[in-house]
Amino acid sequence: MAVWVLAAGLVLAAIGGSMRVAAQTDNFDDGNDDGWTRYDREGTAAFSLTGGVYRIQASSSAPTGEQDKAQVVTYRSQEYTDFYAAVDLTAWDNQANSAIGIAFRMQDVGPGTTVGYVLYWTPAISGGGNRVFSIYFMYQDQPMAAVAATYLTLDPARQYRMVVTGVGNQLVAQMYDLTDLTRPVAYIAGEDNYLAIVGKPMRGKCGLFAYSRNNMTVDVTFDNYVAAASGPVSVPAPATPHPVAGTPQVVNRVPVSNQNFHPAGSGITFTATTFGGGAIDPAEIQLFLNGADVSGGLDISGNASSRSVAYRLLSANEVYDARIVLKEQGGKASTNDFCFDTFSEDYITSTNVMLVECEDYNYGKGQYQNRPVPSGFDLYGTQVNGGGVGYLDQVGEPGVDCFDRRTGGESGYMMYRKDDAVGTFAGSLYYQWVNAGGFMATEATNDTPLLKFTSLGLPDYQVHHTEGGEWLNYTREFVPGRYRVYLRLSSWAPQDVWLDEVTSDRTQTNQTTAPLGRFAVANTGHLILYRYFALADESGNPKSIPLSGEKTLRLTMGGPQMDFTRNALQMNYLLFVPAPLSPVKLLDPAWSDGVFTVSFASEAGAIYRLSYKDSLSQTNWAVGGSSVVGDGSIQSLSDASAAQTRFYRVSAE
Repeated sequence: MAVWVLAAGLVLAAIGGSMRVAAQTDNFDDGNDDGWTRYDREGTAAFSLTGGVYRIQASSSAPTGEQDKAQVVTYRSQEYTDFYAAVDLTAWDNQANSAIGIAFRMQDVGPGTTVGYVLYWTPAISGGGNRVFSIYFMYQDQPMAAVAATYLTLDPARQYRMVVTGVGNQLVAQMYDLTDLTRPVAYIAGEDNYLAIVGKPMRGKCGLFAYSRNNMTVDVTFDNYVAAASGPVSVPAPATPHPVAGTPQVVNRVPVSNQNFHPAGSGITFTATTFGGGAIDPAEIQLFLNGADVSGGLDISGNASSRSVAYRLLSANEVYDARIVLKEQGGKASTNDFCFDTFSEDYITSTNVMLVECEDYNYGKGQYQNRPVPSGFDLYGTQVNGGGVGYLDQVGEPGVDCFDRRTGGESGYMMYRKDDAVGTFAGSLYYQWVNAGGFMATEATNDTPLLKFTSLGLPDYQVHHTEGGEWLNYTREFVPGRYRVYLRLSSWAPQDVWLDEVTSDRTQTNQTTAPLGRFAVANTGHLILYRYFALADESGNPKSIPLSGEKTLRLTMGGPQMDFTRNALQMNYLLFVPAPLSPVKLLDPAWSDGVFTVSFASEAGAIYRLSYKDSLSQTNWAVGGSSVVGDGSIQSLSDASAAQTRFYRVSAE
């Protein structure tokens, strides 16, 4: 936990043309908060500095007025106009109704007098609901108004870096996972022009902030604090430098985190650097793809403190979870986790693949369109297709085509199928901010734009605002084969989504289903961070499924109805990709009384055949015995005409 150091020349900023303002840092390794001023409104706060971190706890006294809510601001003496501030969130109470983060441009800190801003994140909200990442204005020691905000859920098992920058009235904030400093998991920005009516502060002190309400205790641990007149430029945006100087760091990585449609031929490239610090041995650079160590395929060049690294052996049309591990000679190490895919739009929209838009669920008691054309409304509100061409405004029958806990549509989430209770939205809400007129504006974004939509001027509609137990039916016609299945979405909370086959009449209520697997959806952090989740078995192992002809499949949302998983999903589409069969592993070969028998683990739907040669020099394999259709169990094949010397193989298709 060494002191975070700004690059030379960046620690000073001009004030009034002559004064220079130095950066302030604290890694808390000295075990004290000397140089900090504590403000504890309720007098309930406890401050502890052990293990090189700064822990703040404070309890609210009653669930009544604002003055009964615990509020702590601990700050440094230096004042900044334009500024940069950052700190690590290393631990917090994920169940406490609280807000934690950075205070900036603070003036007159005290009961009833505090004016300034806070960048905060809320670990929990009463009764469940959305976690919020927000810039807020405080006036006379009370929250006044949001400058910018977005939804964000953080994983308490991970650590994060919170960053905020102010240049004039422009305020920008990011949240980074410490295992991926190349791209923030959330971004917000806004202006504070409208605050002039109450005397907006354009200069003030920076520090840390903790707040709780409803008789709860805020509990947060910080590390590696820095404030300066300008931000570091050692790494290009949107990255941020590692808070511990000299730690090896991944920069300039291609593909970026959550990259969609990354060309396999471009491989993976990045720079491993310590910014002039300790040396990085090439042997201490590791790359893992989907859990496999592929470091032997790395091409490494450059000098000891800045290594250029490339991996060129990616496969096309794959989904990758990647991890880069770096270590420098002094023992400092870092991990960079990211995911991406190497699909192409030409591939996922081809006849070999079935792409099912999540908003295109059945309608009119089991009716469907197999490969529907896009429909919707363009940016000018003009209808494109519809009226039976595409799924626009087709009405799903409750209890037959879909089940939603609402009995009617939800305002703002009826963009695609206005007569259904199922929520549909054009993309995802990015964040909200105060515009120049002083009003809260909303920014929406799409996943990677697909040509089939953009060529018609259409957004990519999605299913939003799901709850536990809700379900959607999809009927499609599949080319016979085995399929890997992916669900593409963003989510601010982990939850399971189940895929089942409807085994009874899809046009009637009380349908029966057979389980096919589950998508173990993880928290992607922010609504705009989409990724693929693979269908898996109960043990979490990816699986493929056999499909042939007309099938009705069902997505069912997991999680309790009222929990922070409620409304967490932004579901884009299901992707059914032809799956290669796993290599056949032969078990217990035996020859007895002229009969050869061999066993193997089968995959459901695959056809297995036994063939042989009497000599390896022979060109062709002869088929011996009968074939068998796999069902997921241990199967056997035999040859009743076995010679004493014969070579066998089992093939699958």
